[in-house]
Amino acid sequence: MTDLGRSLRPVLVAMAAWRNSRLAPGDRAMILVDRRTGREAEPVVVDALTGTRADGDDHVFAAGPIMRRRYEGTVVSPGNVADLT
Repeated sequence: MTDLGRSLRPVLVAMAAWRNSRLAPGDRAMILVDRRTGREAEPVVVDALTGTRADGDDHVFAAGPIMRRRYEGTVVSPGNVADLT
């Protein structure tokens, strides 16, 4: 597998965990298990810098450098949203 393919693993693990959380245990097609113990794992998204869960209200999405540069000086209002494209 390529490095790019391996980098997608956390996304697939998170998506599978999300799907399984919405199914009855008997309805799940696959589960993530610890290879050493065989016990089912419960993956969570964690901030590597703080060790805190990143999927709660304490973490929010913000514009990154590209978006900030793209809309620098632009005031968004209901009347000019279409002008941003």
